[in-house]
Amino acid sequence: MNYSFLLIYPQVEPLELTLEETVERAQTYSPDAQTARHSFRSEYWNYKYYRANYLPSLTLTSNPYLKRVINEITLEDGTVKFVEQNMLSTDLSFQFTQNIPWTGGEAFFWKPLRSVLIC
Repeated sequence: MNYSFLLIYPQVEPLELTLEETVERAQTYSPDAQTARHSFRSEYWNYKYYRANYLPSLTLTSNPYLKRVINEITLEDGTVKFVEQNMLSTDLSFQFTQNIPWTGGEAFFWKPLRSVLIC
């Protein structure tokens, strides 16, 4: 068996660059330049995360509770009347939290509120 291969290479025109263009390409496309760019981006996002970690946060929590009841009421004449009664109870709380950079702790303020509405 005899195999023969014909390799065809495209004709590439030689690229002529000046010294300044060569240095510019090396500064832009070299592995060290790409490493520096990616390192800069990584440090930028690490800094953004660090700053965001020290922003204050405000949390609102609510736990509504609805109770519906039908009450039996006996009137003066002896008849019975059924009355629907709705009670809406809401536990509401606010919490403000601020991380403290020097101690690694956090300060917070928490205020619970409760409301009851009877219809």
